[in-house]
This record gives sequence, structure tokens and C-alpha cells, in this order.
Amino acid sequence: MSSLTVALPDGRELVLSGVDGQAPPGHRHVRALSGIQDNYNSTIYQSSGLDGKNIVLKMCAEPYFEDVKYEAEVYHTLLRPFQGTIVPTVLGFYVGEEEAPLDSETAADARGSAGKGKGRRKRRVGCIVQEYCGMLIDKIANQSLDDRYEILKQIGRLHRAGLHMTVDLSGNNIVRGDDGVFRLVHFQDLQRHACPWDGDWHMGESAPELAQFKCTALYELAQEFGIWKHHQFAVVVIQGQTYLDVRTSAHEVVETRKTPSP
Repeated sequence: MSSLTVALPDGRELVLSGVDGQAPPGHRHVRALSGIQDNYNSTIYQSSGLDGKNIVLKMCAEPYFEDVKYEAEVYHTLLRPFQGTIVPTVLGFYVGEEEAPLDSETAADARGSAGKGKGRRKRRVGCIVQEYCGMLIDKIANQSLDDRYEILKQIGRLHRAGLHMTVDLSGNNIVRGDDGVFRLVHFQDLQRHACPWDGDWHMGESAPELAQFKCTALYELAQEFGIWKHHQFAVVVIQGQTYLDVRTSAHEVVETRKTPSP
């Protein structure tokens, strides 16, 4: 028997049942602190008190229940070898029901069939419990070149294992822990992927041809992350004058511009 009681910030308590094979035996009680992320289909809470560990609760209710159910299954199967390294370690998946307000269409149906609507209905809820691996990063464009490369390497490891995820360039599915390690989160759309890429990012080089790189998804991502030299000449500003710079890449020029002239 496996169950989880979640004390929510609004004072409600949800009693959820562990899914067979995806939750440890016994009863656990956790208190959800304030939400740290609201997505279109889920709310993410930070929590503590589960065997002394800092944890994250990903709560998802109908009509998006199937999203979190799929993600929990993905963590349990395809992502199991990468838990704790590329993705967070999952500590359990629990399901149950909660009361929710009727939407206008459902309320009208209830009034028509029962004479009056009661204003509340039951809906399914799923909760993925996982280790806390840090806060979401800022958008990719604001990360340093070295950090962008580290994130790409994590994504590339999944591709080499035959898995493809959609990467949010605003940083909404990448976290960074106190140890400095980036981990990937949110896998509602993870798919198997026969990736032909050979594992070489060509970091800091001129952009390879797509035919050489082979994986279109990673090629476009590498372009977005800006790890390749631009084909055109960069410029450098020296004492207010702009010159063509044939020696450096664009990201090096950015640092040059930040250095004040003597």
C-alpha cells in the first residue's frame, strides 16, 4: 500500500494513492510551499520533509491529467538510466481526485439533468514527486557560452540514447542546482528518436553543413545556442572606430566591446 498526503498552500489536503511500481510502499505526508512555477497544464511546488530531502511536487489535474501520467511513465522507463544525472531522480508518482468548480458548460449540463448545478465536480489529479535540483534558469540567450554548451551536452546525451525533447529557449525546462549541474525537466512530449548525429558539436568552429551534422533538431538548436562562428566577418570597436575582425568569432567580439579603451 502506497499513499501520499499533500498539504497545499490554500489549506486543502489531497490524499493520493501510489501507482503500482512507480511509488514506494508506505504513507508519506508533505507540505507544498508556495508554487515555484505555473505552466499551462501544471503547478510546480517546492517542498521539504520527505525523508529530510528537498523535493519538488509537479501537480497536474484534468484536462491535463494524461500529460503528467505520460511524463511519469517516461521517467519510469525511458529516462530511468538518466535519473540523477541528466534529469532529476523521481521519488514517486501518485494519483487521486480533487473537487473543482464546474465550468459554465458542465454546470449547464448539471442543471439540465438534475434540476440545479451543485457548482463542484470531481477531477483526477496526478503528482510526480522528484528531488529538488535547483531553480529554473533564465532564458538561454542570457546564459554564458560555456553554460549554453553544458546544456547542449545534456540534451545531446539524450539524443545519443535515442530520445528527443522540445527545448524551451526561455529556460522553462532547464534547472541548475547548487552543484552547478544543469538538468532537464518537463517531458510531456518526449519521443523516441533515431539520431544520426555522431556526437561532435564542433564547438567554437565554423558552422558545419547540415549534411555533415546529420541531426536537424540538434543542428537548429546549436544555431539557437550560438556555439558556432558566424560565416560573416565580425567587427571590433577600437577607440570609437569600427574595423573588420577576421581573427575572432562573434561571441569573442562581444567581450572585446565590453573592454574600455585605454
